[in-house]
Amino acid sequence: MFSLEEIRKKQSDISLQFKPINEMYNLVEIYFSDSMDKEEIYQKENMNKIWDQLVVKSITVRNEL
Repeated sequence: MFSLEEIRKKQSDISLQFKPINEMYNLVEIYFSDSMDKEEIYQKENMNKIWDQLVVKSITVRNEL
């Protein structure tokens, strides 16, 4: 149970780290949109979605345990 609690705390920390990353990407997109390649744009757009999917999966696994 202690391990699950630790994972949950780290999950919150990681979620909080997405905000400044997204803000910086938004600035880059506004001022330097030509310098971003398609793969990077795709990853930026899907970063939060993929993280949310991982969180849901972790909750499912936790509940199964």
